[in-house]
Amino acid sequence: MPAMPRDRERDLVIRARAVLDRNRAGTYTCPSVRLYPHQWLWDSCFTAIGIARFDAPRAADELRALFRGQWDNGMLPHMIFAEGSRDVGSRRVWRSSTRAGAPRDVATSCITQPPIAAIAVERVAGALPARERDVFVAELAPKLLEYHRWLFRDRRLDGSPLITLIHPWECGLDSTPPWMTALGAMRMPWWARASEKLRLASLLRRLRYDTRQLPASERASDDDGLRMLALAIHLSHFDFDLARIPRDDRAVLGFRLAVLAVVGLAAVALGALILLAAELPLANPVARLALGIAAASTVLALIATLSRRALH
Repeated sequence: MPAMPRDRERDLVIRARAVLDRNRAGTYTCPSVRLYPHQWLWDSCFTAIGIARFDAPRAADELRALFRGQWDNGMLPHMIFAEGSRDVGSRRVWRSSTRAGAPRDVATSCITQPPIAAIAVERVAGALPARERDVFVAELAPKLLEYHRWLFRDRRLDGSPLITLIHPWECGLDSTPPWMTALGAMRMPWWARASEKLRLASLLRRLRYDTRQLPASERASDDDGLRMLALAIHLSHFDFDLARIPRDDRAVLGFRLAVLAVVGLAAVALGALILLAAELPLANPVARLALGIAAASTVLALIATLSRRALH
């Protein structure tokens, strides 16, 4: 591919930075001011990696903002709702303020997204001056470790090395075909079955805010959107806790997906954690050693589990 002319490249950079500035919402950058005013987990991670190329302190604040939403068990939610938001999902589906361990000063979703955070923190840390880098790493590295501990403790079934996702919104590829195929086989609640039978989903399109902003062809279909909503509501009855979902639950039987790609990302992220441990200030050798050992032991445990599975 031929190199882009310098004047076009310079114009593209100016326009891209203008979008990032326009979408800045305090300490984080929202994907879209009108359609997506909230903070999303892996969106902010990728955004921070890009912003670090020209404004490393802002990129660091972008990632710090993610940890406003961290739960007591270590989970990083896939969404933190914008302050004062009247989003229906916040009020009717997630209701994080009613969940044990959720933060009380912000409203969040109750599921996660692919574990990109440690990779983003390691990249942004590398762009910061030494003194700011030390403070940034010392602040976020222990929180990242708790997030990965949650993934490998609470999102694995029967000792499997694979991380289990409980909703398509967790994979970051919301309406990807494997998930939509699984959704098609899911037993729907009575209200969703009635909606499908009476073709109410297409009538409700007029109430959808997203299709007022974008062409319907670029969004999830009405039926797929209804099924994803139905699954989220069903999971809310179990507080979105994998351990509490009955194995014979017909609504989700065969739907939970253990994803190898997510494990691959988690392994890369744990490698980033080990690098971050080395970045901790020399004045805190105990913390450096503890974080490094914890991250390395998690990687070794994952490798051991994969090896046992391969032998069987």
